[in-house]
Amino acid sequence: MSKTKLKAFIFKNVFTKTTIKKIIPGLISIF
Repeated sequence: MSKTKLKAFIFKNVFTKTTIKKIIPGLISIF
């Protein structure tokens, strides 16, 4: 895997994790 692909993969991974962390408490507060 090239460095740019690796960086994009890590960024996407981190972005997804932070998004989930923001969304889940929002969903819990709705229910």
